[in-house]
Amino acid sequence: MENNKRELEEIEKNLFRSLSEDGFYDIFFGLLYLNFGFSFYLRDILLVPYDFLFFPIFFGIDFFILFYGKRKITIPRIGFVQFREKRRNKLKKMRRFIIITVSMSIIIFLISLVVILPSETIEFHLGLITLDFCFIFIPITLMGYFLDYYRLYITGLIGGISLALAELSFMGLLYVIIGVVAFLISGMIITTSGIIMLLKFIKKYNLENKIRGT
Repeated sequence: MENNKRELEEIEKNLFRSLSEDGFYDIFFGLLYLNFGFSFYLRDILLVPYDFLFFPIFFGIDFFILFYGKRKITIPRIGFVQFREKRRNKLKKMRRFIIITVSMSIIIFLISLVVILPSETIEFHLGLITLDFCFIFIPITLMGYFLDYYRLYITGLIGGISLALAELSFMGLLYVIIGVVAFLISGMIITTSGIIMLLKFIKKYNLENKIRGT
């Protein structure tokens, strides 16, 4: 009985991880980083309000790719899995943690701009860079933890470093292009790896073989 329980837990664990093997999370964050890079570059080129509209428009497209891909490619291949309550609670905690973390990061960031910005101290700059790093790193790594998808640790680390470099470039401590290039390069690498994972996933879970029952 105990062995059967362990086998079922192992099967559920593998199924849960297979939901992340489709590469769509990597594609999502890769495109998000590309969006950051292009937004930082175009904000001094495009006229108002187009400079502000670029990011939300392409973020919406990015989110649609994630949602549509999961719905039309992932679920038809591995099926809609109803996990146990323990696993469902873990996913609920993930959503709560991410919402709380992102909300607090945004609030602290806005307060720092209003309250501390006039001082322009070294402590302020260091604090702002730390906030920028945490703004990306913490939510993405939490997501990786709750999804048992540890590639997101690296994705979060790369994104946090890229945003910190972008902040340093805006402060004039680095060339402006460095922050942009950091996001563009990391975005291209992560997106490409996600596409490769997606192709492997499609090959592994071939829909025609599933229909034939092989």
